[in-house]
Amino acid sequence: MKKTKKIYYHLEKYRYLDLRYHDYLTEEEYTRHVNEREYHYIHESAKTVGCTFTFPEVVQMIETGKIPNGKYLRDVNEIQNLYRCVVLRNKNPRKVTLALVLQIRRIILQNLEEPETISREKEIAIQKLLNTYYQKIGDGYHPVEQIISLHKNFRKLKPFKIGSKRTIREVVQYLVMPLGYPLSSQSSQQIVHTSEILAEQQTKNSIPQVIEQYTGCKISNLEDQLRKKIAEHWDIQKNKSQKQLDLYLPASR
Repeated sequence: MKKTKKIYYHLEKYRYLDLRYHDYLTEEEYTRHVNEREYHYIHESAKTVGCTFTFPEVVQMIETGKIPNGKYLRDVNEIQNLYRCVVLRNKNPRKVTLALVLQIRRIILQNLEEPETISREKEIAIQKLLNTYYQKIGDGYHPVEQIISLHKNFRKLKPFKIGSKRTIREVVQYLVMPLGYPLSSQSSQQIVHTSEILAEQQTKNSIPQVIEQYTGCKISNLEDQLRKKIAEHWDIQKNKSQKQLDLYLPASR
């Protein structure tokens, strides 16, 4: 039980620090921060299917429209399709439905593969997974646990011959972003590993490994960045009486 509480504590601390960090960003800084997170997500997702784009090349193509030299057309389409998914998600955040899942899959496979028609049985199975997720959320279960459980069960179902992993990874973004959990850069393997820890309480040694992968260095980094932003905002160097500004931030070392 204590280990489970520690996992949830780190999840919430990560979310809290990220949201507080946003409070101290200018509009320009916030836009750059969000875009960079999305670019990392696109880069990491594309890498899972063998895309050869580097992170700077992803940024270059999205921001300028210029295709890097020596890239395969398939790799270009992979990046463009993932970016189309990001645009769709940010312009039209909504409840995830079967129709949205199928739309996401069509976008992901555009100019790459012809999506096969799935059976009514598979459609019902997908809808059942979504219904279970929203029912659990309504019953008060922790959202991250349920999102990871949905991810794991969707991959087990494997409803599509091509595109199942990329589709559910994008569905996870739809579910997690409105909740304020910064999971965008998390790889598919990390999500599944975290699911095993939360749902099944795997071996003792796995728990700190997952926490380190998901939040470890990110929390420390966020704390440092947030402390700097708070110092800039309140000019702490001049205001010597200012001691503690945030629940989660320890005194400066």
